[in-house]
Amino acid sequence: MYTYEYVSDFFAPATWEADLAASFGLAQPHTWDSFAAAIDELAAACPPNERVIVIYAARHAQGEHNAMANLYPELGEHAQIAHPIRDARLTPLGRLQAITVGAALAREAGAGMPRPARWFVSPLHRAAETCRLEWAWACGADGPPAVVVEEIREHLHVHACDARSSTSSIAPEFPTYDWSRLSEDDELWAPGRDDGDQGRGAAGHRRADDTSTVGDLSTALDRSNWSGADAGTEAGDDGLLRLRGGRARGRETEDEMERRLERGMEEILDVAGNATYLSITAHSGALRALYAVLGAPARDLVVGELNVLVVRVKTA
Repeated sequence: MYTYEYVSDFFAPATWEADLAASFGLAQPHTWDSFAAAIDELAAACPPNERVIVIYAARHAQGEHNAMANLYPELGEHAQIAHPIRDARLTPLGRLQAITVGAALAREAGAGMPRPARWFVSPLHRAAETCRLEWAWACGADGPPAVVVEEIREHLHVHACDARSSTSSIAPEFPTYDWSRLSEDDELWAPGRDDGDQGRGAAGHRRADDTSTVGDLSTALDRSNWSGADAGTEAGDDGLLRLRGGRARGRETEDEMERRLERGMEEILDVAGNATYLSITAHSGALRALYAVLGAPARDLVVGELNVLVVRVKTA
């Protein structure tokens, strides 16, 4: 059991473009060397049941599902439900975004930024590929020796892009990752009731369990940028997501997601041991919940964004 206290002294995030160009929001007058020294001092002053950790918290780069709203602007936030893509992958733009972040990380490491000692990643493909591309400069083309953590995946039960692949089908693509903590099949993503027409909308859209992917994302990519198109939707007063044609699906609540991310953070700390610098690659909703758990200021991360968080951890 852990409790958390966010330390606000070191980073002042602005816009993602500005942070990407200038030390990920490291506040003046700090340099990376003075930051690392200050973290060492904080750690040395901790009582036996406390520690200080630094988290490189990254949202995955643009995925195929993020581009849906650009391909189908008439559907707006419902586009990725009407046109589902199971366990969506990065788009070409998303890969470029991740490579760009990796180059910025390498640049800052050259200026003294401490490197992570442990990496943790969501089991969804887009997060796994983002982590690999962003840290290839430090760990080689196959990526870091990341531990895959089931509980830090995205908001459950509505979007097919958040249903994960089987472990045996995805693990060979990421041979440096530790997949041993996962079951073979996805046991978390379980949509609620789907009324009306057996999962097919009035316009004949694909079922949510269809594993096919979008064939041509060029139109979406032409109209996309760092802000992405995150087609999130909010539940109605009855707790169900309302769609056209009378369909409704249950959705994991924010409280449920925060409890899940709290479990995920506990797992990360148990695995990380005494490591101070940790990398976590996940998703907008999962990171929103994680920030709430850690007491960090709320922030809507755009696709590809990376924040650096300093947190005091107390063992109960």
